[in-house]
Amino acid sequence: MARLPSSPAARHLFPRQARLTSGRQFQETIRGGFKSRDRYFRVHARPNGREYVRLGLAVSRRVDKRAVERNRLKRLIRDSFRLKQKELATDRGLDIVVVALTGAAAAERQILSQSLAEHWRSLIQASVLHKKEKLQD
Repeated sequence: MARLPSSPAARHLFPRQARLTSGRQFQETIRGGFKSRDRYFRVHARPNGREYVRLGLAVSRRVDKRAVERNRLKRLIRDSFRLKQKELATDRGLDIVVVALTGAAAAERQILSQSLAEHWRSLIQASVLHKKEKLQD
């Protein structure tokens, strides 16, 4: 199986292998198991059977009509994901879709970062609990 780059410079990239690229992948992930929501983001996740985590972003024009703001939100989400990517990695891998909600465009960067950190924490907690359940079976 392919692995994500591990050199210091390459870890800061967002390679194609780390992305959800098709509408089908997005739909399957959104219909998948884990869901977390607050006033800024909705996060969906499901196991992908790979050795790494993949991310999909959905930031629509409803969030903000200006492409500059939508791109700012995408950069923030990707940056937050990169910082937590190792912790999110499980033995089965995960597909994650982050949907930005309308409140995200008006919020400050620090608040959005805290919101995403809480979503990642919830996802990590859910993954750990799922592993414990598997071990007990």
